[in-house]
Amino acid sequence: MLKTGRYAEAIAAFDMALAADRGLANGYLFRARAYAAMNRTEAAIRDFSKVIQLQPGNAGAFVERATVHLGANEHQAVIADCSEALQRDPNLAYAYTLRGLAWREMGNLPRSLEDFNRAVDLAPGMQTYFQRAATYQSLGEHPKALADLDQVVSFIPSSPMGYLARARSREAMGDALGARSDRETGRRLEKARPDQ
Repeated sequence: MLKTGRYAEAIAAFDMALAADRGLANGYLFRARAYAAMNRTEAAIRDFSKVIQLQPGNAGAFVERATVHLGANEHQAVIADCSEALQRDPNLAYAYTLRGLAWREMGNLPRSLEDFNRAVDLAPGMQTYFQRAATYQSLGEHPKALADLDQVVSFIPSSPMGYLARARSREAMGDALGARSDRETGRRLEKARPDQ
């Protein structure tokens, strides 16, 4: 039910399972995911917290709770949860990405960049390069942002976001022709993919 998006039914089933066994960590974990999918933030956080209480070494539960906190703009909580996750597993690239987002939202760009550098080292992919580029742009380091956005475009050339972001850095660097070309490509791709 959870996999097919039948979240309310999944929650009811997990309720029954947890009534029978209050120590069933996976019951809380999966119910938390269902709550998160339904944007029931408090319930999701409560269940992820229960997983952490039952399995304090579960780094993934901290990361999943951090994701819910990020959606609720609770940036200090994101940083705390990601830091806990990274104490348990220092190679969790997504924890660095989430923490980098929180630092950036709080205006701490040097800390944000540190985390995105580590995320790129661990998992060089479209999302990690894109987020690091956004931090470089916020710092006014457009040549570095441009290099990262070139990577984003190379990963998924059919996605408009890389081109549109790259246009901003090209414009800031005085490359009006390159910026216009990227904007045109990005807009054309947006029309072709209205879901973007």
